[in-house]
Amino acid sequence: MLRFSKMWTSGLSNPEAKERAYILCRVGEYRKAATLALSQRKSYTGPANKYDMALPLALSKCGHYRASILVATKLARSTSTLQADLIEIASDCLKNINITSSDVINILDYCKSIRLSPGEAASIAAGIRDQKVQSLFLDEARSRYGYSSEDLNYIAACVSYMKEDIPAALRLLQPNQENGRLSTASAKLSARILSQTGHLYSARRYACFAIRSNRHDAEALNILGHVLYQEAKWKAARKVYSLVHQITADELSKLNMCFILPRVAVSLNDLANAFESFKGNLANFSDQEDFIGIENALRLSFPICLSFYLAYQGSINLKWLLEAYYRIIRSSARKIVNENIFFHSPCGKERSIRFHHSKGHGKIRIGFISRNFHQHSNLQAHQGLIKGLNRDIFEISIIHRHGAIEDTAHIDLNESVDKTIYLSADFGAGCKRIADLKLAVLFFTDIGMFPLDGILPMIRLATHQVTSWGLPHTTGLSEIDHYLRSKIFDDCEDQHEYSESLASINGYLGYFDTATSPLTVKTTDYFMLPPDRFLIGCLQSLHKLHPEFDSYLEEIAKLDESILIVIAAAESNELNQRFIRRIKTAAPTAYKQLCFVQKMTMQDYYSLNSLLDLNLDPIHYGAGITFIETAWCGPPCVTLRGNTVRSAVVSRSYEYAEIVDPPIARSKSEYVNWVRLLMTNAKLRYKLKQEIHQKSKGTIYNNEEYVRSSEAFLQNLAIRGHE
Repeated sequence: MLRFSKMWTSGLSNPEAKERAYILCRVGEYRKAATLALSQRKSYTGPANKYDMALPLALSKCGHYRASILVATKLARSTSTLQADLIEIASDCLKNINITSSDVINILDYCKSIRLSPGEAASIAAGIRDQKVQSLFLDEARSRYGYSSEDLNYIAACVSYMKEDIPAALRLLQPNQENGRLSTASAKLSARILSQTGHLYSARRYACFAIRSNRHDAEALNILGHVLYQEAKWKAARKVYSLVHQITADELSKLNMCFILPRVAVSLNDLANAFESFKGNLANFSDQEDFIGIENALRLSFPICLSFYLAYQGSINLKWLLEAYYRIIRSSARKIVNENIFFHSPCGKERSIRFHHSKGHGKIRIGFISRNFHQHSNLQAHQGLIKGLNRDIFEISIIHRHGAIEDTAHIDLNESVDKTIYLSADFGAGCKRIADLKLAVLFFTDIGMFPLDGILPMIRLATHQVTSWGLPHTTGLSEIDHYLRSKIFDDCEDQHEYSESLASINGYLGYFDTATSPLTVKTTDYFMLPPDRFLIGCLQSLHKLHPEFDSYLEEIAKLDESILIVIAAAESNELNQRFIRRIKTAAPTAYKQLCFVQKMTMQDYYSLNSLLDLNLDPIHYGAGITFIETAWCGPPCVTLRGNTVRSAVVSRSYEYAEIVDPPIARSKSEYVNWVRLLMTNAKLRYKLKQEIHQKSKGTIYNNEEYVRSSEAFLQNLAIRGHE
């Protein structure tokens, strides 16, 4: 602490003090920021700037809400450039205190020189907890600022939206639409809500309405670009983001302009064009460009998880693509990364003084971090390891990223560990919370599933950082030290295709317990499937069905007209329609023999699999958790033996379980022949199904070898780190 004081407070000029208080806020050190800002406050000179935001923000984060509001309102009177940010701070403070009607009048009188836009008024109103006081504020704002009835409808809709009451927000916007006097702001809010709720066609219409009013409206263009991305219209989305970039010149819009890939391709050629342009743009994209910084870019453009769909492009080497992509992200986030490294990383100057964890100082602290610790494949892949690690050796923390979904699986996981941490959207505060755990190992289970998830590992908040098969390929991040991978994949990608050091782990992919998987027998009628058809399941996400796989489906459909191929529908109707149009052209026979099933509970999923005659494993990126979930109750799964982890789970699982003559093909013709054989030979099909069910016990299921081997690796890793 003494070192901190000498380095950061001695001999500072007023501008330097303000800037350093601002930096302390950015790294989540709010008490220190408040102390420094208050110590210099009386001697502040010059016009207000963004560094003045440090004091009200720090006071707010430290729980001094009324003081924060006071400072924020005083600042807002002196500068209009910070008004929106200051109102956001004040609104957050209001959510934590009870204010009276007289408080509202006094604040509005004090700020009479400030004019609140309808959006800003909505932000303040949303923070007021008392309904009567909120109504008084809106009445006063209407009389003072001359809001129209349309403005008031918009404000009320914004308040409902901010409180996550989506139906009410749409209902409150309805009168503006009926009057034919829909404002640009109302159109954008409607588009945003409809986009988030999956009504993409309507969202696109409202976004276009706003753009017709102002072709340079970056917010409306952002909404339109994101809707087009969700609809898998990658070319149109890139064009829209190029328009955004012309207006904002930020790096996120440029990344979107260059790297959006189709969520569901309309053809093999469409996918190839997208991938080739991705590679070309990546080669031409300099990470030395004059970026405005990721925080500023986030104010101007929507982030999209651009790297996620790379793995679905086919059997390609992902390492150089992901490394090049993250070099760009690292360059954009350099400032905030370096600041947080200094304060929170064990190798940072400030943290290195305070960080102490060594052999002989109790249990090994390990943290597992994700946004997907709920009923999700990522949790299913890792919960056996998390719950199975020896608590005499390890202290386990679960770290939920901002936006985590709480369900029974989420709660069950929390109850099984020593500590549970929830991160807010505040990046610096999140880094501080993780750093304060003083972890020996930070285990990222699924880097790359959400936009900008790769930035947090760049801080290096533990002595060692590791990952595993939550995403079955390299992360592309040099800051991840080790990739834990089962030895069953030893003949797949080698070390040259990983940025991390490969750690070969004994046993299966993890620990999976069939005792937690109840099976209720149901009929085909329950699933609205015909009882007289040969049911072949391919219950994978549509983006896993590579266009090359269409010809497989076509050949299989041609085997017999009784075949019905059961596909898992996407939640977006636009994606379903896009896939259907592709199949209709590329595989017309299969198109006539397709059936979609909607998302269902896990119990229904088990029951459906028990009714299917066969399952199909897609090529290039096959089944993972979906195979493990159903190997104990489902039919045989025909697979193509791949040479990447993402295409090899089914084939290597059969080999690990020592299935005799498993349905593993080495070519398309073999794949189709396996389907033909198992369709025409019911006795063989039943025998194979029973063999898989029986041999999966003790190999795929209820097998602790992976946990024990991982345990030994992590223990040795922690010990080596302190030698």
